[in-house]
Amino acid sequence: MSKTYYVVGKWLSNVAVLVVIVGTMALAAGAMQLIRGEEMRLQLGALLAPFLWLTLPPLFLVAALAILFETLPRLRGGLGNALYALAWLALLPVSFQIISGMDLI
Repeated sequence: MSKTYYVVGKWLSNVAVLVVIVGTMALAAGAMQLIRGEEMRLQLGALLAPFLWLTLPPLFLVAALAILFETLPRLRGGLGNALYALAWLALLPVSFQIISGMDLI
């Protein structure tokens, strides 16, 4: 097996794990709606749209970043974890600004 196939397979397995987590959350959201009795008819399109359009694209990116941080020797340990956390903290206001259209700075 070539390195490329291995890395792509590892990325796909990371994506699969994250998709299972998101799918479980989507099922739980539907179950909570039925259990609480807010609406006894599930509108699957409205329920699943945020999971599909807002969660899956970043999920693919996070899976790719995990592979990147595993393959680069300097980013494998605690330094990589710290850099990832700092990048996340730095980009969090940017994502809020994009979503809300407000200038947070």
